[in-house]
Amino acid sequence: MLVAVVGRSYLLVPGRIALGDGLSNVANAVAIRVAAELGNPPPFFWSNFAYMGFPWLQFHNSAFYYQGAVLDLLLHDPFLSSKLALLANHILAALAMFFYVRYLTRSAWAGLVSATAWATTFFHYHFFIGVGSVHLSTLIPSMPAALLCVEAILDRRRQRPAVAGLALAVSLQLWAHAFYGAVSTALLLLYALTRLLLPNIRQVALSQRISRLGMILIGIGLGATAAISQWLPPYVERNLVGGWNPGTQFPHPIIGWRQVLTFREGYLFSQWGGYVGLSVFGLAMLGVVLTLSNRDRRMSGLIIWLAATAYLSLGPRYLPFDAVFSRIPFGQFVYAIRSPGKYLLFMEFSLAALTGVALKEVLLSLYKWRRKPGGLPQPLFLAGRRLALLMIAAIAGEMIFLSLQVNSLYPETWVGVEPGRKEYLDWLRANGDRTSRVLADPLGDLEVPALGGQPSFASHNEETPPSAGLYFEVSQAVRDDAKAHTLRPATRDLLYLLDVGYVALREPAPPDSGWLSGYDGEPYKIWRSAEHSPAVAARSLKPSADAADTSALIRNMHLNRPAKTAATIPVKASTAVPESESTGEQDPTPLGFIIKQYQVRLTAVTFDYQISAPAYLQLGYSAYPYLDVYLDGRPHESFSTALNLIGLATPAGEHRIELRPRLSPLRVIAYRLDVIGLVAIVVIAGWRRIFARFIPKRKA
Repeated sequence: MLVAVVGRSYLLVPGRIALGDGLSNVANAVAIRVAAELGNPPPFFWSNFAYMGFPWLQFHNSAFYYQGAVLDLLLHDPFLSSKLALLANHILAALAMFFYVRYLTRSAWAGLVSATAWATTFFHYHFFIGVGSVHLSTLIPSMPAALLCVEAILDRRRQRPAVAGLALAVSLQLWAHAFYGAVSTALLLLYALTRLLLPNIRQVALSQRISRLGMILIGIGLGATAAISQWLPPYVERNLVGGWNPGTQFPHPIIGWRQVLTFREGYLFSQWGGYVGLSVFGLAMLGVVLTLSNRDRRMSGLIIWLAATAYLSLGPRYLPFDAVFSRIPFGQFVYAIRSPGKYLLFMEFSLAALTGVALKEVLLSLYKWRRKPGGLPQPLFLAGRRLALLMIAAIAGEMIFLSLQVNSLYPETWVGVEPGRKEYLDWLRANGDRTSRVLADPLGDLEVPALGGQPSFASHNEETPPSAGLYFEVSQAVRDDAKAHTLRPATRDLLYLLDVGYVALREPAPPDSGWLSGYDGEPYKIWRSAEHSPAVAARSLKPSADAADTSALIRNMHLNRPAKTAATIPVKASTAVPESESTGEQDPTPLGFIIKQYQVRLTAVTFDYQISAPAYLQLGYSAYPYLDVYLDGRPHESFSTALNLIGLATPAGEHRIELRPRLSPLRVIAYRLDVIGLVAIVVIAGWRRIFARFIPKRKA
């Protein structure tokens, strides 16, 4: 624990995790905390504050968000809470690595060397602080914990607790991140198979090896069951969202050895690689060479792990890669991580573990040399403790020194790469109306609702609802118009339909645009306008081509913004819509539509409105199969408009519309299987104690 605290002491100083994806990940934790305070129990599966109704945490989730949220319930400081959660994961990771390597090598000093490497490696600073992938920190304690359980199963030591521990570790990996967890589990299985296949056949019978493999598979299966909601529904239901496509190549730059072994290229000039440290890499390679020389088959699993992760990280540049994975079933998922440099997280784990192996193998080689005639003189023979301390000093001296030389934490004043961001979020929280959406640049993301208290649009999460394209279009249009000091009618109409009441840009509001200055900070300005609506009404629908241009669709609507009406609502030609009582376009009477009350909550939206005649409504919310529309408290049929927004027919009079999200049947089943898997893990871990109370003792 002391090694981890010293190695990550930068987490105890002022500063905020905000670079890269860091701010988005912190905001997710804040959103969960706010949801809990508002009385929304888990599972958290929907947000009306992102995009235009968003399946939040259904396709992208992490156990880290819940860690940060629990701490934030106590501290109400999201950045401090996230830093403490990250520190806690580092402490657990150091402890897990110590126990794993100590068990593997039978040396406490070797375990301490590896724990030091895992607790101080600069790559973790780069990955979690610089890149901002803080949500993946729950992986780092679960990887060594899972391998410790595998080794216990292979040695037939406390089989049931070991299987339960393996299942829990696998479950935590998948809850940390479905794809990273799947990669870690695949590497774990490769590790186990290597360990089972390489020992001498005379030492372990084939039937015993099959039995041990079966126990490992049971542990993995239970762990996958306890986290099935995190991987099966996102894969099966991926067609419900856009952006979920692994592709056939890495969209970000591939890396080479310079981005791994030189600090200049691995941190200062590129976020796609990551400096693993010459001390850690050198000691690990020494451990590999001596392990092969000493024929220590017990370390074979770690060497295969290192080879596999080195290929995933560096193979795209130096070896056949795309041609290999294009021929493997589901091979395209290797690109889901987006950058081969992120596989360095797994490579760094094996390097850290092999530093302790190096200590064990050096001592073994020295012992053999000493026993030979004319071998190593006694005075030159280093005790294991002294050699371990030298290795620890080499690792900590390089890694901690580097961590102290850089600063990727935002100062408390938020002065950094995006100064002024905190100020406009504070203004929104103090002056916003809590219902109008905010269009922000840089892309709004979840920090706008989490820290500014206003609905907005998310951006980092690629699993987007069908209407997300509207956001990207209006965002680009507003930026282009602001630079030209104008606001085109098409841009104004799109802002109106998306219920945007605030725009946060570096440029002021164009003159004569109808938008006023709400916040005039530096460098950000906030425009504000009352001319927007969460719904528009029309007497008729107009079928359009499925691939029709957005600007043409909106132009043909002939919006009457002050009246919140349109001449028609466009629908796709292939969309079946319900019958309406509308009299159609023949009625010359202007349609009267008034929204009396409008409330936006995390998982519910309510409209109270009055309309003069039967008509159709288009709501400024994304059409999603598991978002139900209720009219006056009863389920009401809805459809998707050509803009992928919610459409419905409404009778005349005063009514209330409610939008209520629900989980798909598959996800309901998956969450129940999660609970069953967790109960099974608990039963396996302590079945004797649990059932001892109910089983009568035998009489003597």
